[in-house]
Amino acid sequence: MRKILFIAFLSITTLSVSAQDNLSGIWKTDKDNTLVKIEKQQNVFIGKVISSDDKESKPGTLVIKDLKEEKGKLKGKIYVVSRDQWFNGTFQATDKTLKIAVSLAFISKTVEWTKTK
Repeated sequence: MRKILFIAFLSITTLSVSAQDNLSGIWKTDKDNTLVKIEKQQNVFIGKVISSDDKESKPGTLVIKDLKEEKGKLKGKIYVVSRDQWFNGTFQATDKTLKIAVSLAFISKTVEWTKTK
């Protein structure tokens, strides 16, 4: 029984660490040919625009902040440039994709970014 619990704990911990490891890099968003570089600073991840066809998404603009693991999920804030607002989101990273889900009252939206580097 102890072995099973230890293996389960180890599996959960490994999944969390690998999801965090997959976050760092350059991501292509679902709009305007925008590229965002996500990197770890201290104990949280941040994401900044490095290039975009959208005039409002200027290079250097912070679009992800306070991204960290909370209760087994990756949670943080995402900036929606067109609304000039920060929203709470949950993030799910794999080797090649990043799904970002944002909920506000009864409205929910999920976007998927693709890793380029």
